[in-house]
Amino acid sequence: MKIALLNRATRKLLKDNKTVRCSTHADRVKSTGILFTAVDGPRRSEILRFSEELQRDGIAVKTLEFKSRTAGKSQERNVCSDKDVSFWGIFNNPDAQRFMEQEFDYLFVAEREDYPLIRHILAGSKAKCRAGQANTPLEPYLDLMVSMEGSWSDILHALRDLVRKLH
Repeated sequence: MKIALLNRATRKLLKDNKTVRCSTHADRVKSTGILFTAVDGPRRSEILRFSEELQRDGIAVKTLEFKSRTAGKSQERNVCSDKDVSFWGIFNNPDAQRFMEQEFDYLFVAEREDYPLIRHILAGSKAKCRAGQANTPLEPYLDLMVSMEGSWSDILHALRDLVRKLH
């Protein structure tokens, strides 16, 4: 029941979100968000290395890590999970709420699976451009996509290269 109510709230967020979507020239990118699922250590390391590369280029980076329902409720910062949704479908994670409100130039999504909470975050995101991998269930929530297979590091770098070539 709570997932059905969360899905309803997600559809409303998507409909009501009036954020102007646009791409930003690579030289003018000031802030980037990275939304990813923590499934294993190597994947998390790839994402954090990518984040460090962006920071070295002078871009402010915030990450939000999604842990599947098997992970349990986490006390870590910048982490959300299915446990952060009440029985009534109300999303109650302050870190994730702040992440959604950030007006990132780009929000990179490193996820292939269809998690209702990730859809909810994407639907409510104030990011100017949401970027991720094409041919996934999250495609309707993305503005910029690359169609390729490979490691998350490869996909994120391909997205970054695409951003550099846009303007």
